[in-house]
Amino acid sequence: MLKVLLDFDGVLFDSAFEAYCVCQNLSKNFEEYRKNVTYDEFLIFRRQVTDAWQFSRLYSLFYNVKSVNYSSEGEKDQTGYLFAERFFNSRKELMKAEDWVGNMKPYPFFNSLRKLMQEKPEVFSIISTRNRDSIATTLSHYGVNNVAIFGQEELKKFRNKLSLALEKKLISDSDFVIYIDDMLEHITPFYEYADLCVHANWGYGTTFGDSYSQEKAISVIYSYFQVTHVSTNI
Repeated sequence: MLKVLLDFDGVLFDSAFEAYCVCQNLSKNFEEYRKNVTYDEFLIFRRQVTDAWQFSRLYSLFYNVKSVNYSSEGEKDQTGYLFAERFFNSRKELMKAEDWVGNMKPYPFFNSLRKLMQEKPEVFSIISTRNRDSIATTLSHYGVNNVAIFGQEELKKFRNKLSLALEKKLISDSDFVIYIDDMLEHITPFYEYADLCVHANWGYGTTFGDSYSQEKAISVIYSYFQVTHVSTNI
């Protein structure tokens, strides 16, 4: 059977503005964070981020763009843990607004895949550093309700996305597994385990010559549906 494992942010949805709103809402409530982070500055920094806690570096009063300070370097410290807790509390607060989901912009990739996810939800799983409720709420808004979601809450129990995928048996010898992510740090560990790793060139991470376009990624998924004889009326 075909199994498609998907990242969420930068693959299914452009969520950068939503994350910026969360950080801005957080920063205004605590004096130890910068108040002058612009969206353009946020977008530049977003390219390095693989987990929400890393925004603590951008919002630090001591942040200097000329210093090394790359978000992917180093381990999460107490400052990072505290920022992450406040980040998800801030998102929970903002999600109470009826128009919150409007900050989440679907990529053409998601629009092309949506009907397939609705008809064959058992084929898809989402593995994301985003919190589960925000993923489920966004997908439900677009009529996708039964896809397995593994979010920030589950990732706390494991070292990384690959460990989660193996523990939850999302990868097995009996399935053909495609893993799709825009962040090289997340996708590299899967090369030895997934049958096909798709590095998305439309998200936030650095792209390379062999990164997939949205059109190519969709074509590959539909092709493997045919090869694995998964019936669909789409």
